[in-house]
Amino acid sequence: MMKEEPGKNNRTKNLIFIGQRGVGKTTLSQVLCGEEIRYQKTQTVQVKAHIIDTPGEFLERRMLNRSLLVSSYDADLVVLVEEANAVQMYFPPAFTSMFPAPAIGVITKTDIEPDITKARKRLEYAGVKTVFPVSCTTGEGIEAFRAFLREFGYDSGSGVK
Repeated sequence: MMKEEPGKNNRTKNLIFIGQRGVGKTTLSQVLCGEEIRYQKTQTVQVKAHIIDTPGEFLERRMLNRSLLVSSYDADLVVLVEEANAVQMYFPPAFTSMFPAPAIGVITKTDIEPDITKARKRLEYAGVKTVFPVSCTTGEGIEAFRAFLREFGYDSGSGVK
């Protein structure tokens, strides 16, 4: 965990997960919180354990991109989520520049498609420099992602187990 400095705000950091429908944003939050994985379509913005989980439609429909910006207001870290086997690119160039918080990327479903080269390039194109390939099914890469989040200052009490 990051060292506390006198006079600094040492509250738990908030994350926002952004990605297309079905990419695994909710599943990733369930894994981070130590919950059983169960399919749950996110219809509205959900907040649990300091994770802001957004509907994929907010990214897929350009007119709803502003909803992502408003939803990210309380976020300390933007997490762009891209699946390893995605065929369509939804993140526009320099997408992360519209957010006031720093951004990282997570590539999900690496157990289905181990070649993550295209997914990594799409995230870099969107403005991400740090990328974590993970599989919520096998657990591959999850511990490295958790360690990064703890170092960043994310700790929900019930989250990041």
